[in-house]
Amino acid sequence: MEMFFQGALFSEETINILHPDLGPWLDQAMKIISMMGAELFFICIFSIVYWCWDKKTGIKLGIVLLVSAAVNDIAKEIFTSPRPDTAKLAHEIKSLRDSSHVGGYGFPSGHTQNTFSFWLSSIYYLRSMPVIITGIIMMLIVPFSRIYLGVHYPGDLAGGAILSMMIIPVLAAALYFIEKNMQKKWSVVIPCLAILVPVLVFNFLPGYHLNMVMGMLSGISIGHLTAGGRFNFEPRGSVGFAVAKTLIGISGLAAILFGLTEALAGTILNGFIINWLMGFWITFLAPYIFVKISVKISADSNTI
Repeated sequence: MEMFFQGALFSEETINILHPDLGPWLDQAMKIISMMGAELFFICIFSIVYWCWDKKTGIKLGIVLLVSAAVNDIAKEIFTSPRPDTAKLAHEIKSLRDSSHVGGYGFPSGHTQNTFSFWLSSIYYLRSMPVIITGIIMMLIVPFSRIYLGVHYPGDLAGGAILSMMIIPVLAAALYFIEKNMQKKWSVVIPCLAILVPVLVFNFLPGYHLNMVMGMLSGISIGHLTAGGRFNFEPRGSVGFAVAKTLIGISGLAAILFGLTEALAGTILNGFIINWLMGFWITFLAPYIFVKISVKISADSNTI
């Protein structure tokens, strides 16, 4: 295993060579770009797709992202490959690395795998030229930002990208099977699996933050399945209402995340519960509120 993590792809010298020292403006730009590979960023994006564009596409993007993140978490615990050694990095990279406050192992890169998983699945499901162009750009600059900040080797990025490309076809096939069989004999089994699988994975497999990923996956799955039989939420609408839904939805996510983190601090299920509630908010509670608002707006307009 150690031989695999040797050579130019896992060398601090390669990071030093690839780092262009163009001043503080690029440092700040790379920090912002790197944030666009974080799970929370993509959670907000697939939530907006779910609320304002198409529920089926939104839930698929969410499931692909979260399953991929879970696989990445488990892979890191299997390979236990350290991140670049700060002492061997160039002086201008050391401060960037220290300010990043990263934890856990390095291979495969989580930000890279998140980026490839989300944008490749977006390209597959949406098949839109703007999405294709945006996806290609993001799949280039987000991984590079991780090298620039000194938190990953080039080999870590390659591992995340390759693992993502291996996972997506399997998940696409699985989601197609689920979509086609939800109304058949699997209609009872699939909801049960949505509850049991994340809990079992969280309890029995290793992972740096697997509890949070599995909580979110369980929450969005159960919320989506429950909402389907209780109310009819149609995402499409006016631009103004889309903006309102986005503001309400993101505010709700922030309230759950920041409001409960302190309240549940120190409990074993802290990450799982908070992320489960965030997931349930995305696919059930927020859409329910949006339906009520839409009905109210319609009623008011009819009385005028």
